[in-house]
Order: sequence, then C-alpha cells, then structure tokens
Amino acid sequence: MKGLETFGWIVFILSSVTFLISGIVAGDPWSIAGSAMFLVGVVALWIALGSVTSSQVRDQLQAVIYASSESSAGITAGRVSRSSRRNFHDAA
Repeated sequence: MKGLETFGWIVFILSSVTFLISGIVAGDPWSIAGSAMFLVGVVALWIALGSVTSSQVRDQLQAVIYASSESSAGITAGRVSRSSRRNFHDAA
C-alpha cells in the first residue's frame, strides 16, 4: 500500500509541474501561480502526512523538475503564438 500511496503523490507532483510548464509556455500568470501553489501544497501535505522525509521529497522533486525541463525544451521550441492560433481558427 505504501508504494501505491507514493505513486499517487508523485502523480500529483507531475501533474502540477506539467500545468506549471503549460502556464509558463502560455505566459499565463494565473496558471503559473495556481500551479505553483498546488505544487507547494502537495509537497507540504506529503511531508506532513509522514509519507516521506524532506530529503526524499527534495531528491524526487529535483528528478521531476530535471525530467520536466528536458521535456519542456521541446515544447518551447515548437511554440505557436496566440495570434497565429487565432489566425488559423479564423481561416477555418
């Protein structure tokens, strides 16, 4: 059961990091703020509930952030501007 619980927390962290990257790519300050607060809340709850120690959280977060930054490089390289998307939808 402990492994499944840890997996759940990691999925929550991955989802918040994914939404954070999405907000950064879109340039949406509300998404960035909400995702960052969600990430901090999840980590705080994970530590408070005693599932892991703070050093384990730090190590796992560093791994998640590193993996996310590797994948976000491809996302930002293929970024489409909002005006381009609007022009595409207006033409269709």
